[in-house]
Amino acid sequence: MPVLPYLAIVQARMGSSRLPGKVMADLCSKPIVWHVIERLRLSERVGGIVVAIPTGARDDVLSAYLHEIGAEVFRGSETDVLSRFCQASRAHPSHAIVRVTADNPLFDPKVLDETVKYFEKGGYRYARTEGFPLGVGAEVFTASLLEEANGRAITPYEREHVTPYMYTSQESRGAYNCGKNRSRIRFTVDTEEDLLFMRKIYGHFFRGVHNFFLDDILAYLGEEI
Repeated sequence: MPVLPYLAIVQARMGSSRLPGKVMADLCSKPIVWHVIERLRLSERVGGIVVAIPTGARDDVLSAYLHEIGAEVFRGSETDVLSRFCQASRAHPSHAIVRVTADNPLFDPKVLDETVKYFEKGGYRYARTEGFPLGVGAEVFTASLLEEANGRAITPYEREHVTPYMYTSQESRGAYNCGKNRSRIRFTVDTEEDLLFMRKIYGHFFRGVHNFFLDDILAYLGEEI
């Protein structure tokens, strides 16, 4: 099996406590997870995409849909998401992983590519975006660091949230900063209110293709670029 330079692992599940099934919620006649995958496909640096979902029965509908659209799927533990990521990485070997969550339909592939460039230039083992609206950015880390984290992270928080060990336990890390703190802006779907807001954004921009990015959305919202 060829080793990819960058593998995107999309974290998805049906069991969200605040908005169950949100990754399959309708957004311009497509599920949110479809939009996330399609926006990821626009990245110039990602060589492969796999959606990592739990093994439980309630995620069977998600698995069936992903297979229907031809997406790569890996199924693992619902609560130990770190092990799910590590096993997905082993099944799809790469030098480094991009972590994206399936409730972020305004994920920006341009921001991802800039973060990857920053990651490479700094020679980091881990890098993430900083100051961007919540739901726009991504995390990038080496496959070796993911293996290390899986072997050493012990708390439930570290296991559930995948990367806390990576950004707290070692020095080879960096943060790609947007230059202006917009972290107060929510571009993620966690509540019904978030979903209605996302439908407003998509209703304005989406015409079958993903040709709108962070600057376009901020301009529409009246935010200074």
